[in-house]
Amino acid sequence: MINATCVGRLTNDPEVKQDSKGQDYVKFSLACQKTRDTAEFVKCAAFGQQANVVSDFVKKGHQVVCVGRMSLNTYETSDGVKRSDLSLAVTQVCLLTNKTDDSPKPPARSKKAAEPEQEYDPYA
Repeated sequence: MINATCVGRLTNDPEVKQDSKGQDYVKFSLACQKTRDTAEFVKCAAFGQQANVVSDFVKKGHQVVCVGRMSLNTYETSDGVKRSDLSLAVTQVCLLTNKTDDSPKPPARSKKAAEPEQEYDPYA
């Protein structure tokens, strides 16, 4: 078992699926920058509470940190070409910045001078 931490941006919106037991999980793909011009693509699957977080708050282009168990899968295509891909069974997700800043903006301040706040003195 290889524990890995991947930082990257989602290449597509998370896809909610159900396993054979009826439990929800989320599949998504991360583009992790390797050098300035190249990237590694990691297929990710998140389960349980992590799946809820990803499906509710993350979409294509958002940057996340994923921690989990990494595996290398090799397979052969119908053309006879051998291929391999990286997959990560996600155990922790940390949301970073997103590609476009669509977060709510703070309310505009009024031009009226604000009164100074009284300082809290626990010994008074």
